[in-house]
Amino acid sequence: MSQDMLFEWAEKDPQPTVAKLCAALEAADLSKLAQGVMDKVSKEKNPPKRKRKGQGRGRKVDAPVKVPISEETIPYRVMVYLKDNLGESWKDLAVCLKIPSPRIKGIEADAWQVEKMAYDMLHEWRQREKENATVDKLIEALERAQCKKLVKGVQARCQSYHFRINA
Repeated sequence: MSQDMLFEWAEKDPQPTVAKLCAALEAADLSKLAQGVMDKVSKEKNPPKRKRKGQGRGRKVDAPVKVPISEETIPYRVMVYLKDNLGESWKDLAVCLKIPSPRIKGIEADAWQVEKMAYDMLHEWRQREKENATVDKLIEALERAQCKKLVKGVQARCQSYHFRINA
């Protein structure tokens, strides 16, 4: 539920920022959570500095490996787009993503809204597949599920978020 609220806020706010998020957390009397967010962001912005050659004990640090963007995991904004647009086709997509039939029935029983069912299914698939839950695999499954309009929507969103896809 809280994830849905964050995604909705990020979609509606023209400039969602960490500062705005932290201010809202502070206003909701969640200052420890706000501080945790700020700490996490500052660590990501200021990673520990690497020593140059000749410094330290001669230990060589390899350059980071760049992963093709199409092989990165699905961004939450794409998941939100799909949950809002899949409708009853979420079950077809679930089958194409190899979600077991008993689990599909469980998702159906647990959720009261089609959008929630679609999101829960996508979230479960992402959690199960971890780094293998890629944009390309999702697009392939959407094509097998005969969701051509959604394929175009995902491709457009990935391109607008600077994702390269193998189309």
